[in-house]
Amino acid sequence: MKLSQTIELPKLLDFGATASLTEELRKAAQSKARIILEASQVLRASTVAVQLLLVFIRQCRADGLDIFILAPSEFFSNAINSLGLADSFAIENTETSP
Repeated sequence: MKLSQTIELPKLLDFGATASLTEELRKAAQSKARIILEASQVLRASTVAVQLLLVFIRQCRADGLDIFILAPSEFFSNAINSLGLADSFAIENTETSP
């Protein structure tokens, strides 16, 4: 079974969260484990933070890494939908998804 690394996205997924989130994402990618971004607690998601996640997800996919967004909050889903990016994000309801 492939190892997984879960990153809990902050409640305020905004510019102020991007520096520490970038470091956490970088470490996760270096681990080569399956990456799960747990988004159930997100109360606000800014455009810059969503763009950071989009770039990270695209790079992981290009590098052959498995990456998923688990249980997105309504706020997170609304943010990606309003930016027209829903198709760019893989959203899973459980960690047992392929």
